[in-house]
Amino acid sequence: MERDIVAFYMETLRIEDRVVASILASHTELRAVKKREVFHRVGEVPQTMDFLVEGLVRGFFPDGTGKEVTDCFEHIPGTPLVSGLSIGAPSVISIEALSKVTLASVPLSFLATLMEEPAVLKVVIRCLSASLERHWEAKAMLAKRSTKERYAWFLQRYPGLIDRVNDQYIASFLGVSPVTFSRVRHAVAAEKRPAADRDIPRDGE
Repeated sequence: MERDIVAFYMETLRIEDRVVASILASHTELRAVKKREVFHRVGEVPQTMDFLVEGLVRGFFPDGTGKEVTDCFEHIPGTPLVSGLSIGAPSVISIEALSKVTLASVPLSFLATLMEEPAVLKVVIRCLSASLERHWEAKAMLAKRSTKERYAWFLQRYPGLIDRVNDQYIASFLGVSPVTFSRVRHAVAAEKRPAADRDIPRDGE
């Protein structure tokens, strides 16, 4: 099992130093998370740094009325699931498993002792930078694009997720109502159908 974790760190997180990867693996727990389980909660301080090994998760938070707002989706292996504004800070979003999920969890207390190791620091910075880039890409898309453009971006940015995620979650993520999302989804699907199929007259026409 530890050998598999070492391989994960070296191949997925690209830690080149096997000794460092082995030390990290020796303090890593592979955690199985059930579908629908919320494993980070708003206001709580995470005790571990969790890297996504496999599965699909979403981040969400309550708005002023208590309604859930979907903030993000993560499905790329190696993604650090940071729910606070900084490592060790209280969570500002909750994280829920949308499928069976496997995490590589490292105690933050131990990770802090390795932060002076260049190989580890480089990986943490690279992972967090990639997550931040994806976050702001999404926010820019929501602020500047039409609903149809947001939907097209979602299909491209998250291939295959349209059939794996509840429409309500996607609508919330894209900042539109479920009704608007449904209309756009059906309109785009209709545009992709062959012209002959679109032109078939309905009964009575």
